[in-house]
Amino acid sequence: VTGASPIVMDLAAVRKVLAAARALGGPIGTSIELCILTLALPWEVVAIRLERIDWQEGVVPIPARGGRERLLHLPVTARSLILRIAGEGAGDGQAVTAGRGEPLKARHLRLDRVLPRLVGANGAPLQSWNFHGIRLSGAMIMSQHGVCSNTMLAIFGQEWRRSTTPLAGWHLNRAGPGIERWNAIINGR
Repeated sequence: VTGASPIVMDLAAVRKVLAAARALGGPIGTSIELCILTLALPWEVVAIRLERIDWQEGVVPIPARGGRERLLHLPVTARSLILRIAGEGAGDGQAVTAGRGEPLKARHLRLDRVLPRLVGANGAPLQSWNFHGIRLSGAMIMSQHGVCSNTMLAIFGQEWRRSTTPLAGWHLNRAGPGIERWNAIINGR
């Protein structure tokens, strides 16, 4: 279940991992759930800071490769999850811990550490998977449901340059509806 190569899953397997993450709860379960809902990687999800979330636009800047930042779109389900964890005041600090306690690091989300807990929470074996596989599976499933490749490019990493350039607007116009569509698919709507 580990390694650099993506392990592709079908929609039923993604939903099973999502259900296990929800059953697990806590910062680890929340992080895995956010990875699935946003198609982000663990190091991106643990970087979400409550005070940096633009609740109106549904985006948050997160670190990107090369010392840059990119916008991560937070679908309604992800924002609801964060608000449920952090409370209506939202506050500040790490989103997955609601700014309380020791911040979670990406190393805490290594599959060899979380898989036994997920299986225990789910009560049933899970298909082999990894976080890069969830992203690739998401892209493949969205493609099967008619989401175009430009929308997926926006979801997976157009960087944000802290300006109101056309690229930033393009990102919001493409990624927002695309990730909402992904959430509708995985939540069976």
